[in-house]
Amino acid sequence: MTNESGAELDAAAQRAALAGLSALFEQSSFGTEAAASLRHRATAGSVDRILQRTKDLASDTRSVRAEVQAGPPSDPWEGRPALSREEAPQVESVELALRRGIVSGEFEAGEKLVEVVLADRYGVSRNVIRVALRRLEQDDVVQRDGRRVLVRQHWATEIMDIYEVRIILETAAARAAALRRTPREIGLLTGAFEAMRAVNPYYITSQEQVCWAFHELIWTASHSQTLASVLHRLQVDLRRYPAGAMTSPSGWGQLLADYQRLVAAVREHHADDAAEIIGTRLRAARDLRVHDHTHPDISIPDWSGGGGTA
Repeated sequence: MTNESGAELDAAAQRAALAGLSALFEQSSFGTEAAASLRHRATAGSVDRILQRTKDLASDTRSVRAEVQAGPPSDPWEGRPALSREEAPQVESVELALRRGIVSGEFEAGEKLVEVVLADRYGVSRNVIRVALRRLEQDDVVQRDGRRVLVRQHWATEIMDIYEVRIILETAAARAAALRRTPREIGLLTGAFEAMRAVNPYYITSQEQVCWAFHELIWTASHSQTLASVLHRLQVDLRRYPAGAMTSPSGWGQLLADYQRLVAAVREHHADDAAEIIGTRLRAARDLRVHDHTHPDISIPDWSGGGGTA
């Protein structure tokens, strides 16, 4: 069998698998929107990308096998002393401070993060800084270049990729929440919405916090542990980027109006309406995040989408 014919069979298998998953979505409470998205992914172009990623993984696997045969590489963290009882509680606060500094642009992409400088800045030991940096490296916020740790460069296409997946999954979660929610969960959603109404429309950080809390309740109300788990992971991924999914006070007002409709849709079991509202909000959030990532010095005072979301 030639390589070309083998690739064609692989592509056909991928299309068949995606079509089967699409059919399962249609039969479930998630409805046809997620199924349509999966069918769209089954185009020749999507399959070609899947096959290319498969080839890349195969190449990576061969590289890993070669490295294993050659013996373990030197670990830059090897031999580091364990955290003391006093140091352990400091790691989380330092990690959060570094993450905020990177997201806000205080530490620029490509900037070298020097342990001794950071230890002096935050008043902690170098050991605490090492552990905090290692956690950030695991979350892909920083990267290692030899023994140096650098702030990782992120791209607008990465934001688009995260939101493409998030829109599919969270519209499915909203649809499921409308069908499966309990009276208690409606009470919690209503309380979360009232918390959103109480937020100062000029405080973007507070806006993001209450929005994330609201979205997490939607995920919980879907009663799908898989959806909630993947969406939590996407939430972590989005925190690598500037918190630019909010906009002007007028845009915040439009967001509140839409979320009030969303609470009503979930309460009344209107699954299609709930999915449509959350999808609209997420597409607006995607566009704002991409804009703020590519044009951080240009604000949009009156965004046509009526504001984003978390």
